[in-house]
Amino acid sequence: MTQADIITRVQERLDEDATTSQRYTTADLTEYTLDGARAYIAFAGSQYSRVTITAEADTLFYELPCDFIQVERVLWNSDGTYIPIEPTQFSTLDDEVYQWQRQTAPHSTHYFRFSSRELALWPMPTEDGEEYIVHYQQDVYDDLSAVAVEDHECIVDYVLARSLLAEGKVKDGAERYAAYSACVQAAKRRRNNLDKTWSMGSMR
Repeated sequence: MTQADIITRVQERLDEDATTSQRYTTADLTEYTLDGARAYIAFAGSQYSRVTITAEADTLFYELPCDFIQVERVLWNSDGTYIPIEPTQFSTLDDEVYQWQRQTAPHSTHYFRFSSRELALWPMPTEDGEEYIVHYQQDVYDDLSAVAVEDHECIVDYVLARSLLAEGKVKDGAERYAAYSACVQAAKRRRNNLDKTWSMGSMR
């Protein structure tokens, strides 16, 4: 379905159409459609990208792309051999490592997300030029293309839920949101099945 198809289907379910709608404007339904797609992508983990960070000596924090949601993994490029580095938390380092902020090493062995847009590589590298490949879950703006075609009906349920809840129809809205949530969880399970895992195993 296209975005227009989804809106038309929602209007039919709400007993409205674009020319007579008084309760649900096309602008609102469009906003709900795109919100539903973005939430689907975030919850189902259906869109990923990667970015290469070139480390700088004695630098701890690095800016992440604006479409970043969360880290999947980080690999250190050791002369063409890609070695995973371990996730940690700054609170853990506070508890376990004395003056961890000052520690350096030839390359970083751990990473943690410091803020919504910053990634820390620890210990700080002592030289410029080491490469770290960050695989991350990607946000997609104003785009249904990352939603599996078989799950477009999920987005219909999301738009219905938002519309009904906005009108105060809590029971009906909650039912539609539950259907949307179940659909997203099913999409996540499909993505994590063994065939998918094995097929992705050779990807860097």
